[in-house]
Amino acid sequence: MSVATKNGHTPKANDFVTEHWKQHGKEIQKYGDVVKDLPHPLDADIRSQMCKKLNQLLADSIALRDMYKKHHWQVAGPTFYQLHLLFDKHFDEQVEIVDTIAERIQLLGGVTIAMGGDVAEVTKIPRPPAAAKRSPSRSPASSKPTSSSCSSATRSPKPPTRPATTAPTTS
Repeated sequence: MSVATKNGHTPKANDFVTEHWKQHGKEIQKYGDVVKDLPHPLDADIRSQMCKKLNQLLADSIALRDMYKKHHWQVAGPTFYQLHLLFDKHFDEQVEIVDTIAERIQLLGGVTIAMGGDVAEVTKIPRPPAAAKRSPSRSPASSKPTSSSCSSATRSPKPPTRPATTAPTTS
């Protein structure tokens, strides 16, 4: 199928995009390996162990970050606005943590875990359900006021009663 451009010319069959479509780059470093000849004061074996532990921490931090955003999108109920802001704040803070850990791994000569599927395999944090879970504030029953909640919520509080005092008599 040929496509005409604005000037009416048909692009050549061997254009740059077509030649490189679905082309993969050559792997330069395996996940779990560290650069051996990196000018770093720590030995490569020590850096490798540190990168392994930091990648575990990174995977868990990425999972937490994504869970904050999931709950940010799915929160509902009377405290929606406060929780929506809180989850978004924690998400932003978690982004900074993720970036700091990933940069540390790079400085040690390691390869960072980055893709969601890889994170899901490595993280020790249990995966949350894909569906929105019902919380007490989301349940239909909680939206109906009960007689006990109505009676206390709709009436204004009575002022406290003071014991009657008698005025002192002077003679």
